[in-house]
Amino acid sequence: MNFFDKKVLEKLWWYGLNIITTLFIISFINFNAPQGEPGVPGSNGTNGVDGQDGQNGADGTNLLQPVTIMDYEEAPAGTAREAYVQQRIEEGYIPLSSPEDFAIFTEVEGEPDLFGNPEAFFQNYVLTNDIDYSGIDINQDPYYISPRIYNGNYNYPVYFEGIFDGAGYTIKNFSHHVGEYDYNVGFFPQTADAIIRNLSFENLDLSAVLFEGYLGGVVGYNNGPTVLENITLSNIELVSDTTTGGLVGASNDELFILNSTVLLGQITGESAGGFVGSLLNDYTTYIQDSVNKATISSDFALEDYSNYISHVDSAGGFIGYSERSSLIHIYNSSNQGMIQTNQGTSGGFIGYTESTRIIIANSFNTGYITSVRIDDGSGRAGGFIGQMNVWGEAYIQNSFNAGEVHGEMGGSIGGLVGEFNVPESVPLGTLNIVNSYNAGYLASSIYESNGGGLVGYADYLTLTNIVNSFNVGTFSQSIVSNPNNIYNTTGAIIGALWGMASLDNVTYFYGQENSDNYLSRAVGRRLDDRNAQLTDLGAFQEGEFIYDNQWNFEDIWTFENNGYSFPVLQHDTNVRVNEFHSYLPLIVDFNWDSYDSNNGNVTSRTYEFYGFWGGDAETFFEDLSFSLYGSLVEVDTPEELKDNGELVDVFTLDNLNYGPHEIEYTPTLGSGDYYMYIVVTDSDQNEFLFYLHNWEFEETLPDTTAPVPGGSGIMGALVYDFPREVAVYFEEASDDVTASEDLNYFVIVAVDGFDYDSWDLDWNNPNVLYASLTPIAEPGIIRIRLDFDVDDTITYLVALYVQDSAGNLA
Repeated sequence: MNFFDKKVLEKLWWYGLNIITTLFIISFINFNAPQGEPGVPGSNGTNGVDGQDGQNGADGTNLLQPVTIMDYEEAPAGTAREAYVQQRIEEGYIPLSSPEDFAIFTEVEGEPDLFGNPEAFFQNYVLTNDIDYSGIDINQDPYYISPRIYNGNYNYPVYFEGIFDGAGYTIKNFSHHVGEYDYNVGFFPQTADAIIRNLSFENLDLSAVLFEGYLGGVVGYNNGPTVLENITLSNIELVSDTTTGGLVGASNDELFILNSTVLLGQITGESAGGFVGSLLNDYTTYIQDSVNKATISSDFALEDYSNYISHVDSAGGFIGYSERSSLIHIYNSSNQGMIQTNQGTSGGFIGYTESTRIIIANSFNTGYITSVRIDDGSGRAGGFIGQMNVWGEAYIQNSFNAGEVHGEMGGSIGGLVGEFNVPESVPLGTLNIVNSYNAGYLASSIYESNGGGLVGYADYLTLTNIVNSFNVGTFSQSIVSNPNNIYNTTGAIIGALWGMASLDNVTYFYGQENSDNYLSRAVGRRLDDRNAQLTDLGAFQEGEFIYDNQWNFEDIWTFENNGYSFPVLQHDTNVRVNEFHSYLPLIVDFNWDSYDSNNGNVTSRTYEFYGFWGGDAETFFEDLSFSLYGSLVEVDTPEELKDNGELVDVFTLDNLNYGPHEIEYTPTLGSGDYYMYIVVTDSDQNEFLFYLHNWEFEETLPDTTAPVPGGSGIMGALVYDFPREVAVYFEEASDDVTASEDLNYFVIVAVDGFDYDSWDLDWNNPNVLYASLTPIAEPGIIRIRLDFDVDDTITYLVALYVQDSAGNLA
């Protein structure tokens, strides 16, 4: 390849820029208190310029880490876009304007028996307009970027290693569904040394089950330095039974994600991330100026994929799971989506990580973060990171959480970090929280849990440094004062602490008039005698801030909420705290497997209710009541539900004190799609409506159709010598409703005048001389022994009856 190839120069320029930027970085994010500013005791390592008000300043440590700022340039809009595209074409980019143009990747001219064009994966491309895949089945029409090539002997994976410039255009309605699949799935299934930029996806629908690869909305698997910049995803549905990422399924090399947004969608996989499902091995991942608003959850996928996907293990607004990656760097970014796991860890940015070094800077979460672990109570949830099992250092700086963090059935929850652990082979892991805070609402169940305003639980061999940071979030009554929570450990800063901690200039807020809603202790519980250095701890009073530090509230912390001046980063003044009060109990639906396997043809559902998700800060759980409703129409308010639905059951906390509360529901409103809701009523009679799920019910009408006997029956001869016997031969009957094996057969001997049509198996009828009291299980032959003297002047009648499961006789 020519050394002066533009692609090579562009890559050299890119990496050169990174190196130069890294060499010359100067504390870009230390805008809270510049180094040496007077009056910041112990935060920046000096006494200030003149040493004024600088007590203990000489002993301070500058924990803030410099960040690498990446440059990017977006494609122009309007009429300038056409010139931009033309310039790219003149530079040698191949234009793409329709789905059919993508056949360049799969069709080899003059070689109809081969699949895939290797040369196409090393070229540069530019879109010339929006491309709509509506009506295209890529399993039939090869208009896509293939994950593998067939060269006439065998298949082998192929990587896109060029530049793909969307020029600001959109790819719409791209859909790909595979099963029992062993290659990676994505619009670009595999990349290496690739740049993908200025591209939007709308209505992107990808799924893979019985899957051995990785699934990503843009890139399935990255195996070489790859850049994704100026990427937007809207209205996506991405599902796999292994690893799924909004932009990248899994990355096994250096990865840059810049100025990208996932606007709306659902993402599911055992490891699932709004941007990246999993990070593999020792590589660096940079995420900058990016936003996730997608939902990471397994709930939405259950209806279509429940036979394959039962849970999400690790879910994060940006990264679901990371191995020992050398660095995760997230800067100037936010998660605003709901992150939910039902078997593991969830975090606003990272679900579960074992990375060597993490920096999250100038970033925030306002999404709803929840973890449910119904088997062993080990769920973890954090506003930023669900669980860290760190091999080195982690930094959260100049950042905040204003989203709700909920845990169920125990585990650890934290405003910033749910749980902090260190592998046994590592001498010490360090978590540094600097110039950061939590303003989110924290709630857990009535079961054992650890909850902390900043960190839920810090394990042995950990060092937690918290400097110039605070918690103004409130705690659920289920954490603070519920009498059932005898094992709960909750602290305003750290819930349960086993390792070492240093808290310097750390502040928390609690209410004097209603202190049960807040916490008056920084660390909930010490689990050993190791050192915890707590210095300069302050407390906010109700209605005003009292602080002894030099935080600049006027220029940097500017957020007003509910009468309190909750601080927020200046670069996004429009962020708001979610107004979400969650009272919802944990629900187990025991009919789910049966419902799915029988295509919805079940006549009732059985629910079990355990514990609670939360509750607002002013209401005790014992003051709440819960009402389960079913409705044939969707509703938006409790009033609509009462007018259109039927009340199934009402229960309170007392029903749950001694185990789960079970409710069996058989609809009475007729056949149709039933929408299930919970209405929660508090002590002030405020009502909150929560949608659970919907299911199809087909009403079973009473069976009034009698079965049809099989054949006329052939009787043997009457034998007059006592004991007399009658042999009855009969065939299998049939019934449109009852299975044949569930039919019962009876034989009777009666005298003239007996009414066969009206008889209802009344064995005391005087005209019945003999009856087979035990149902006959199988058709065939039965010999009747007559225990009475036969009178040859009387006509005896022998009858065969068939009875179905509804009691109908024939």
